[in-house]
Amino acid sequence: MFHRYVLTICILLLTLFFNSKICPAGDLPWITMYLPSYYQDDRGALIVHLGDDDFKKITHLSHHGPYVNKDGSFNYKPTRYAERKGEKAVEIAHAHNIPILLCIVSWKEYLITIKNETSRTNLVKNTVHLMDRLGYDGIDVDLEPVIHPGMPEIADKNPDYILFIKQLSDSLQVRKSALLGRTPLLTTAVNGVAGAALVEIYMLYDQINLMTYDMSQPWSGWPVWHDAAISNAGFPFPNVGDLHSPSVIEDVEKCRHLGIPAGKLGIGVSADAFQWKGGAGTSTGGATEPLQQWSIPPKWTRFAYKEMLEHHFKSDFYRWDDMAKMSYLSIDREGSADDEFWSYNDVRSCFEKMRFVQNQQLGGVIIWELGSSYLANTSNGEHLPQLDALYRTKMGWQGPQVYTLIIENGSGAGTYESGTIVKIKANAPSDGQIFQTWSGDTKMITDIHSAITTITMPDSMVTVTAIFQDN
Repeated sequence: MFHRYVLTICILLLTLFFNSKICPAGDLPWITMYLPSYYQDDRGALIVHLGDDDFKKITHLSHHGPYVNKDGSFNYKPTRYAERKGEKAVEIAHAHNIPILLCIVSWKEYLITIKNETSRTNLVKNTVHLMDRLGYDGIDVDLEPVIHPGMPEIADKNPDYILFIKQLSDSLQVRKSALLGRTPLLTTAVNGVAGAALVEIYMLYDQINLMTYDMSQPWSGWPVWHDAAISNAGFPFPNVGDLHSPSVIEDVEKCRHLGIPAGKLGIGVSADAFQWKGGAGTSTGGATEPLQQWSIPPKWTRFAYKEMLEHHFKSDFYRWDDMAKMSYLSIDREGSADDEFWSYNDVRSCFEKMRFVQNQQLGGVIIWELGSSYLANTSNGEHLPQLDALYRTKMGWQGPQVYTLIIENGSGAGTYESGTIVKIKANAPSDGQIFQTWSGDTKMITDIHSAITTITMPDSMVTVTAIFQDN
């Protein structure tokens, strides 16, 4: 009996050691980071230089790689993939005991590939052959879209995609990842509406990652909105036939309602920043705040998070949307052409997303992508703020300290981190009156005699009141 006990303990300890070796960032939730080939140089080395403190927070890497041709072969040019880049990426990942997946890529054209049995079989063979040759630990399928309401052939079903995934999965069953000591992983990145097809094959996947970003643009009838709001609080967004929902919750619920287990699902965090600029017809002229209705659409542009921080961010532009759980910038300039609304995931937004994953018992998160958020001029372990916030929350961090700002007779109220500079504005005075001063907790107000000024949030709740006097 004693020998059985000792044997059991030894097996458990070896299992724990093996698992910790394979996933340095611990157990679930997974944190899968995308590494696009265009962030590697011609010798295959990473252009961004990650340290051990960065790698320990990642559970998986997905090497965004070859583009799928119609005949099932690969085109390396669109993503700047090269096999030497694949070899180097695998070498770096395995040096840190991180599984790395070969990500195959296509937009719409793949539908022609998988419709034909010959080209579909070619794609499976070419995929697993490249995986075997370069030593990847699995396949990440990024063939989009899987379901699209605006495309009649895949409006609500995609049988060819199901056949392809089954065939690919069968090919993986006779293989083994040396790093993992098991069958290679099979994952996918999709939008929430893809659940209609995935419900038949979800058991074949190790991860189903929902691309819960890029969820809003100035489409006809839509208001100004975040790219990755956790909740829209039931706001009646119009049906424009697009494949996105305007919230993370809705995308997750679409899949769970169909019976896909929560533990199979991950959500997406984008390291991009989305600028809405100009437009007309809103309450401030152009786009400056979420849920503004416009008459002339604003311009919409994607930036890297690091580019937004370096060239556009000012602390007095910063706002927090507690309904959407998103950070944004609000820039209200003279006229409307130069007004701006920026939506992005920062530390606070990422804390809320990982907390959502944990509360809903989801499988994990993906981060798109490595280079967009990399801040070179920071200390070790802080190069990737989105990754850092997700990891720390996963490990028990309780999030940034935020406090309530109450404003009477004015605007700018909300919840803010200590140290945040918040723009506050007195209401328009009644007839026969003028603004006099701010009263209350005014110690941190820049100019108490200005109707439009800023306050720096202290480590406490603040209440200020705009006072008017007869003119």
